[in-house]
Amino acid sequence: MTDASHDAIFCELTPPGRGGISTLGLFGPGILQTLQGVFRSSRPMEDGRDRLFYGRIVDEQGLPVDEVIVRVLGGTEAEVHCHGGPAAVEGVGRRLESCGFRRCTWAAFVSAHAEADGRGLIAAEAALWLPRLAALRPALIVAAQGNGLLAGAVRAVATSLGNGRVDEARERLDALLRSYQRTGRFIERPPHVAVVGMPNSGKSSLVNRLLGADRVIVTEIPGTTRDVVAETVSLDGLPVVLADTAGLRTAEDRVERIGVERARAEAATADVVVETCDLSGEAGTASGPGRESAGDARPPAVLRVGTKADLVSAGAVRGAVAVDVVTSAVTGQGIEELRRAILERLGFRWPDDGEPVPFTASQANALRAANCSIEQGRGDVALSLLMSFVPHA
Repeated sequence: MTDASHDAIFCELTPPGRGGISTLGLFGPGILQTLQGVFRSSRPMEDGRDRLFYGRIVDEQGLPVDEVIVRVLGGTEAEVHCHGGPAAVEGVGRRLESCGFRRCTWAAFVSAHAEADGRGLIAAEAALWLPRLAALRPALIVAAQGNGLLAGAVRAVATSLGNGRVDEARERLDALLRSYQRTGRFIERPPHVAVVGMPNSGKSSLVNRLLGADRVIVTEIPGTTRDVVAETVSLDGLPVVLADTAGLRTAEDRVERIGVERARAEAATADVVVETCDLSGEAGTASGPGRESAGDARPPAVLRVGTKADLVSAGAVRGAVAVDVVTSAVTGQGIEELRRAILERLGFRWPDDGEPVPFTASQANALRAANCSIEQGRGDVALSLLMSFVPHA
């Protein structure tokens, strides 16, 4: 067996499952020398930038494990492109482990790469988060931070602190934390909005209208929705998880009773609760489900929404119980206003051009810890925290 440094690592770069080609990333000192012990090619593998070698990964007896293409990216980095599918990947992976490579997660692979390159943790976290983001605007924000925008802002805080401008450093930190609170935290975790109300108060129709599709079953039968149905909707480019819930009432049916309990639990943990109020009065009292409906733990971000405005006259709407937004799922009245109101209740806004945005809880926690250290007169600790996740000079 050929020995390899304990820092020689590999992971699957392509998504798991069947496919035409799978790619394994290799990283660490001495990987080319180690790889030569298990790779057979018609020409010797040489150190160089972006060079391709066709050959086979072989077992201890020299028998082929799989035909592969090795892409050499440098002295410490390479890729093995093998046949797609779990069997081929596992066979090549086991052979790499047998000669000293350590299998690791994608997160560990990216972090090790960033640390060795001196790019800092911000760049590593950006690389980890970008593949998870399905929406364009959040992805563009994270890419900008990973390309140096956030690191530059953190370094500016450290410069102010190192030059004795403590108040300036704290102002910069506060600005970064505000940016995380109103933008970054919603990129890391899309906000949850629970739509609650009495049976037949227009919850499911409202959800379908916001989604732009008939995702939730709508009938005139009370209690049609029995469980929490969650879908992701884009509000001004921000992915938001929208949850339709069972109608809130005293249920005799066991299944519906479980649905009501889940509706209360969903409302208790949501970032915003949209509370529907049937303006036509068909669902019962016009006052809607009431404050106790979502439970005592309901968050303060509550939006009272009047529904079925198309069934009542304008005068009746104006004289109805106070609501924040008047809507009709049939005509589309108030839907855009509701979208804006949800974002306002969240306290969300898109950043200005060139505005640095911390986009993970770990970044925000480090900034808070640095701020706390400054308050305690421990500037050296604050500097160490700040410089721990920016690129090396």
